[in-house]
Amino acid sequence: RIGQQEIRRYVRQDGFANAAQRLRGAGADSPAQATPPDFLPTLKSTQVRALSENPEVLLLAVPVDWPLDRTDQPTSVPGLNPWRYNTVNPVHNPESYDLWAEFYIGGELQIIGNWKD
Repeated sequence: RIGQQEIRRYVRQDGFANAAQRLRGAGADSPAQATPPDFLPTLKSTQVRALSENPEVLLLAVPVDWPLDRTDQPTSVPGLNPWRYNTVNPVHNPESYDLWAEFYIGGELQIIGNWKD
């Protein structure tokens, strides 16, 4: 579990939406507890990469590393190539979200996303 300070540091957000269920305590005045559901129970270890070990921060990773010779590394870990997700100002799905992977093949940028071009 990471705190809000680490969330801001690693993903530049204040928190995560839709990432936890609210469970009511025994009494009406009891605080709610957040228990994150397992959205991806069949995720393979190769699909998750560590952004940080302490605290542990894991990202969904594209199976193709970002080229090490590029200066525009998407994370602070060279080669770590995360899936991208935009709900704030989605360009391709304005009423929803954009989810995409970027990777290079033969020096050419390829993008696979949840939209049609």
